Amino acid sequence: MGLGLLGVGIPDIPLFTAVILKSVYEIALTYGFTYESEEEQWFILKIIETALRKGAGLEQGNALLNGWIDSQARGGHMGEKETAGKQQEQRRRTADALSEALLYMKFLQGIPVAGVAGGISKHAI
Repeated sequence: MGLGLLGVGIPDIPLFTAVILKSVYEIALTYGFTYESEEEQWFILKIIETALRKGAGLEQGNALLNGWIDSQARGGHMGEKETAGKQQEQRRRTADALSEALLYMKFLQGIPVAGVAGGISKHAI
């Protein structure tokens, strides 16, 4: 349930983000992919953002990811300038998606009694 019972839910956000990244990195390495290039980092951020979206945003993100995977299979790469611009934009978009998904429930966890409800709802994310 996190730290919601004590009204200390905010530290969960960086921990949750670290666990997400660690899991994605381990999966990438298991399948023989690195995560060190800017392109791969963009891809990881896009996966996280897309996983947190619903409806049309989810469909658009999924189509974009599938297109990127297809282009990689054909040997395509983003240019260095294009990668840098996309990286900054994707960081912002992923941060926004994480904020939407987590901060509302973390606010509830900040209230000691309501924190229990916020902790329980975290399992629905």
